[in-house]
Amino acid sequence: MDRHDIFRKFNEVDDETWLNTLKNSVKSRLYDDVVLPGFPSEATQTQFVGSSNEHAMHEGFNFFHYVKAYASALGWPVTCNSKILDFGVGWGRIIRVFAKEVPPENLYGVDVDPDILKQCELNGIPGRLSVIDPVGRLPFEDDELDVVYAYSVFSHLPENVHRHWIKEISRVLKPGGVFVSTVENHRFVEGLTDPE
Repeated sequence: MDRHDIFRKFNEVDDETWLNTLKNSVKSRLYDDVVLPGFPSEATQTQFVGSSNEHAMHEGFNFFHYVKAYASALGWPVTCNSKILDFGVGWGRIIRVFAKEVPPENLYGVDVDPDILKQCELNGIPGRLSVIDPVGRLPFEDDELDVVYAYSVFSHLPENVHRHWIKEISRVLKPGGVFVSTVENHRFVEGLTDPE
């Protein structure tokens, strides 16, 4: 499989067609002559993102769509030349969605879990994936990346680690680059407090 097959085949298709293709890839990775990325077990998917298969792909696609629209609104539209980092790539749910817009040499993913990155490799997740230390350094030069996103990563980090990674992400983003992160909402935190 050529690493560029997905980008070449799907770059010109509309987003709805791409979403349906991703959802169908749960049952069959082969689309015409292109092999799409595979999936880890449903248990692994759910452990990392709270859902699996078609539902997980739909959630990942919605986030992809949001990042694209937000970056465009800020004057940084996602193009084939964009350098994009999935911070906390997990099993590759979201980075695979960006493979339609960005060739694999410009897609990056990092995670602290070497085992999940092995799963990504086995499943043909596009991009350049790297293991990082929990409080380490990102494998990029200063001002190298256009877009960095972190889907539900910072909700799981203590404050000192959170601050470390915000500084590090700021270092690798180009001036004016786009950073999109999700965290649990306030109602979630309120639900964790002792009612007494």
